[in-house]
Amino acid sequence: MKAIRIIQLILFLIVAIYLVLLHNTNTPISMPFFIPLPPAIVIALGFIVGYLIGLLPGQTSAWRKNRQISKLEKRVRELEQRLPGYASTSKQPVIPDRAAHDELSV
Repeated sequence: MKAIRIIQLILFLIVAIYLVLLHNTNTPISMPFFIPLPPAIVIALGFIVGYLIGLLPGQTSAWRKNRQISKLEKRVRELEQRLPGYASTSKQPVIPDRAAHDELSV
């Protein structure tokens, strides 16, 4: 397990324990247009909403990059199929628009 994951797990456990303790010790919060809720639930809902809001930009960015990668991989496959084969007996590289090194007359 990576160190970052271990730290995230520890922080999650600390927050969860804190919310349980907060839930048991405090009285409900009265917010307008809502039913009275314990503070732990309000804080947990805040964390969940914040997580989802932070997750959306990253997921859309990853989705766009994956689409672009698949398009580029498809383009590479198309170009590889069109690539002509060059059979050369020379050890020198052959440039398609030029003659092989042995055929040059200087």
